[in-house]
Amino acid sequence: GVRAQAAHMSVGNEHSILRLITPPPLQGRQLDAVLEYEFKKHLPLTEDEAEIRYETVTDNDELRVLVGTVRKGHVQALMSLAGAAGVRVQSLEPRALAVVRAAPCAADSEAEIYVDVAGESSSVNGRNAHTLFMNRVGEAGVSRFEENPSAAARSLISDMDDVAHYITNQMTNQFRIVLTGAAWRYPELSQMIERHFNRPPERPIFHPDLDVPAELAQDLEPFTAAIGLAI
Repeated sequence: GVRAQAAHMSVGNEHSILRLITPPPLQGRQLDAVLEYEFKKHLPLTEDEAEIRYETVTDNDELRVLVGTVRKGHVQALMSLAGAAGVRVQSLEPRALAVVRAAPCAADSEAEIYVDVAGESSSVNGRNAHTLFMNRVGEAGVSRFEENPSAAARSLISDMDDVAHYITNQMTNQFRIVLTGAAWRYPELSQMIERHFNRPPERPIFHPDLDVPAELAQDLEPFTAAIGLAI
C-alpha cells in the first residue's frame, strides 16, 4: 500500500470557529492591540483554550481579518494520532477553509451560499470572489440526515437563511447556492432548498488547476475537503 510521511489535515466544523472581523484602520502594534480586543469580543474561546490564527484579506479595498480557532485539546489529539502513525503534519486548518478552496466562487457571481455536509456537522458559508464573509456551523451532518432527513434539512435551511438575509440586505438579491460534501446524497435537501429559496442548488466546480473531468466531478464531491487540502 501507499504510506504518507507528511500530511495536510482539516479540523471538523464542530471543533473550529471562523470569523471575519473588520478592524479600525490602524497598523503595526496599534492593530495588534485592537485585534486582541476584537478576538475577545467575537470569539467564545481564549488563547488558553484554543489555537488562534488570523490573516488579513482585502474586500473591496477594505481591510478585514479572517480569524480561525481550534481547541487546543483537539489539536493535541490530532497531532498525537498523526505522530503515532509516523506522519508529519504540515498544516492544520478548519474544514470550511479547505472546502471553499477546492471550488472557488465563480468570477461572475456576486455572492454564493456554499453548503458543506460532513459526518457530524454542517457549515454554511457566505462568500464572493474576494473573500469568505460568513460561516455558520450546524449539526446537520450525515449522521443527522440518516436519522431524520427532513429535520436535518430544515435545520440546515435555517442556517442558510441567516446568510441569505445578510446577502440580500447588504449585497445583492442575486446569489447562487452551491452544495458539496455529502449534501447531494439527500434529494429531499435539494428539493427543499429550491422551494424555500426559489432557485435550484448547484454542484461545485472544482479549482481549474485540478483539471477534474466532468464525468468524475460528482464522485469527488464527498472528498471536497481533501481536494482543498491538496491545492
